[in-house]
Amino acid sequence: MKAITWANISSFIIAIILALIFGLSYHNGNQNIGAHPEIKHSDKATTIADATGHIVKIRNFQRIVSQSPIADRLLFELCEPNRIITFSPYGAQQSPWGYQYVGKNISANIAEPETIFTLVPDLVLVNSSGSSNARSVARLREAGIEVFDLGEMHGVESLIQQAHQIAKLIGHNDRGLRFTKSFLRRLRSIAATLDITSRKRAIYLATMGSTLFGGTIGTSYHDILTYAGLIDVAALNNYQAWPHYRTEDILTLAPEIIVTKNGMKQFICQHSGLKNLSACTKDGQIIELPSQLIDNAGPAMLDAAELLFAAVYE
Repeated sequence: MKAITWANISSFIIAIILALIFGLSYHNGNQNIGAHPEIKHSDKATTIADATGHIVKIRNFQRIVSQSPIADRLLFELCEPNRIITFSPYGAQQSPWGYQYVGKNISANIAEPETIFTLVPDLVLVNSSGSSNARSVARLREAGIEVFDLGEMHGVESLIQQAHQIAKLIGHNDRGLRFTKSFLRRLRSIAATLDITSRKRAIYLATMGSTLFGGTIGTSYHDILTYAGLIDVAALNNYQAWPHYRTEDILTLAPEIIVTKNGMKQFICQHSGLKNLSACTKDGQIIELPSQLIDNAGPAMLDAAELLFAAVYE
C-alpha cells in the first residue's frame, strides 16, 4: 500500500471542512436570496478529493470523458474543446445545448466500461456514480484511468462547488471563478427589482400516477423558484428536498402559483381534491417549463429562472 502523503492528507481535511461548510449553508442559509457562497480553491494544491473521498492528483489531463450532462455544460464553459473526447449521451441527445457537442464521440457509457476503454481517456467525470456503477468505476481506476465523482446535484451551491472542482482539475481556477461570478450575478439580477411584498407564493409540484411530489429546499427546484422572485411556501412550512404531498397538504399550503414541467398541468388539476385549488381556477396560474430546464440542476437553472420570472411577472 502506498504511503499517504501529507499533501493528500491536507487535501482530504480541506474537502471535509468544505463539505461541512456546505452542509451548514443548506440548512441555515439557503432561503436567503443570493446567499450561496463562492468557493475558492488554492492554486498551490496538488490533489483534490471527489464526492466519495477518492483523492485525485491534479495533472495535465488531455483526454477527458464526461458521463454527466452537468459536467458537459461545465466543460463546455471551462475547458479547451480539444481536451474533451466525449460528452455524455444524454447531454448530446436530450439537452437543449446538445448542438454544441456535434462532432464529439457520444458512445461512451459508464455502465459499459469497455466503451470508455476504447477512448483511452485520462480523466472521466461522473455525477454520483452510485452502487450500480461502482464496479465500472473500480475497473477504470484499476486500468489507470482517473475517475472523479462530482457527487449529487442539489442546486446552485453544488453547481458552484463542482464548477470550481472541474476548473481545478483542468488547471484553470481563474476560469471557474469567472464563470461562477458571472452565473451568480445573473441569477441575482433576475428578480432584483422585486421587494418581498411583491413576490408571489409558489410551489414546485408534479404527479406520478396518483402521487403528488415536489421539490423544495435543498434542491434545484427551490433555487429556481427563489431566484425567479417567488416564495417557496413548501420551504416556509419546513418541507425538505423531494416531499410527497397529500391533497390536504397542497390545500393547506395554498400556493398562488404552481410550477411544473410541460404536460403536467392537466394531471395536477384533474387530481382528486385539487380541482378547486386557486391555481387551478380560471384566474389561477400553473406554469409549465420544459423538463430539460426545470429538471436540470446545472447551468440550465439560470435559463429556467429567467423563463419563470418572465411567465409570472412580465
